Amino acid sequence: MRRAVALLAVAGAASAAVKTARPYRHKPTYVANFMERMRGVEYNHDFVGATADPAVFDVPKGWRPNVRRVKLGEGEACYRAAVADMRAWRMLDGVGWASVYLDGGGRGDASLEGVQAATQARCYRVAWFLNPVRVVYDQRDSALPEAKGIYSAVAFSTQKGHLLQGEERFAVEWHNAGNGPGEVLFRQ
Repeated sequence: MRRAVALLAVAGAASAAVKTARPYRHKPTYVANFMERMRGVEYNHDFVGATADPAVFDVPKGWRPNVRRVKLGEGEACYRAAVADMRAWRMLDGVGWASVYLDGGGRGDASLEGVQAATQARCYRVAWFLNPVRVVYDQRDSALPEAKGIYSAVAFSTQKGHLLQGEERFAVEWHNAGNGPGEVLFRQ
C-alpha cells in the first residue's frame, strides 16, 4: 500500500512538472517568465527551513539525507572566495546537466532569502525539466557548533510543481577561523 501512495504522490508532482519538459535547455526568457509565475506558489512540503541549524537537524521520516563534503583549501581568502561563489550558485558551473537560476540573476551582497529561483535538470538524457524553488535562508559567518569556526550557508526549498520534495543546503565552513589557516570545506 505504501508503494501505491508514494507513486501517486510522485505522479501528482510529475504531472505538474511535465509542462516544463523540453528536449532542449529552456531559453532565458522562458526561465524568467516561469520564475515570475512561480512567485508566491506554496512549498510542496512541511519542512521549510529544517536544514537551517545543522547541529539539531532531524531528518523527517521518509526523507533520505544526502551529505557531501569536499576540502577546498585553507585560510580566510579561500573561505571568502568560496562563499562568494556559493552565493552566486557557481557550484553547479560546468556540471552540464543542471543549473540554478535566481530571479534577477543574483543579488550581489544583498540577502538571498525569499528570492524566487528555478532549477533546470536533464533527466535520463531525455528531457530538460524546469522546477520551482525559493531561497529559504542566507546565513553568513555564523558560528560552527562548539566554536570550531564559522560557516555561511544558503538553502532552497521545493515548491508545488517541482518533481521532487525537499530542501537543499549548501555551506562553506572555515574550521579554526582566526586561529591560523584552518581548512575550508564545502558541504552539501
